[in-house]
Parts: sequence; C-alpha cells; structure tokens
Amino acid sequence: MSKAGVIGPFGTKEELHLAAVDEAVARFQEAVLAPLAGADPGTGRLVRAHDAWFASMAADGHAGCLLTAVAAEFDARPGPVRDRVRAALARWDAFVLGELDAALAAGELPLGTDPAQLLFELRGVALAADQGVQLWHDPQAPARARRAVRRLLTAP
Repeated sequence: MSKAGVIGPFGTKEELHLAAVDEAVARFQEAVLAPLAGADPGTGRLVRAHDAWFASMAADGHAGCLLTAVAAEFDARPGPVRDRVRAALARWDAFVLGELDAALAAGELPLGTDPAQLLFELRGVALAADQGVQLWHDPQAPARARRAVRRLLTAP
C-alpha cells in the first residue's frame, strides 16, 4: 500500500498518529484497566494492573507498549500527538497515585512512603520492561518487571 493510501483515510499524517494513539489507549484500557472493575483499591489492584500491562507488552511477540514508544518518539516534539500521549500517561499516573494513596490509607505501605517517588520507580520498571520486550526480545522481561513491582509494593 502506498503512503498516500495509508494516510488518505485520516487526512494528514498527524491525524493518523492521533488515531493510532487513541487505539493504543483503548487497547490499554481494555487489557489493563477494565479487568480491575470492582477490585478493591490498593497494592493488590496496582500489582494486577502492572501484571496486565507487562503481559500486554509481550502478547504480540515483541510489540511492547505503543504509548511508551510514541512517548519516546514525541517527547521533544511539541504538538497534538505529544499532548495526547501526555494526557493518556497523566491519567495512568493519576490512577497509580490514587492506588498508592489508598494503599497508604489502608496501611499496606509503610508510613512515610512518598507516592511521587514510588510512581517514578514504577514508571522506571515499566520502561525497563518495555525495552526488555521490544529492544532486547528478552522473554524474561515481563516476569522480571512483575517481581520488581512486587518488591516495590511490599511493605517491609
């Protein structure tokens, strides 16, 4: 198929990118967030969410996470695509912070835990998992990431 044949239905290359981001967000919500409906907030739900995310990264061979890839591609390129990815990732961050707050309130995490720091570390695990899957084709990357999340979210 020609380049024009791919872009044509969308009008512009930017609209094609935006449609791809929207589809990635929808798939993320379906694979990661939808199965959590009704689950109690806190570390258990947060662990399940990350498990599902890591599994989805490896589900199609070495596809990884499109949102993570687009974020890396567009992080220094202002515009609607970057804005759309930032908005999606900000919603994920808000979800994670909400779960961390619930975990703190329930005593699942040690007093004094810094949710912003823990969010940063969880992001790092997800980025490492994605690179392990996509770049290194490491079949152990999702399992390693799952262990790292559990270590971060288990109170000493």
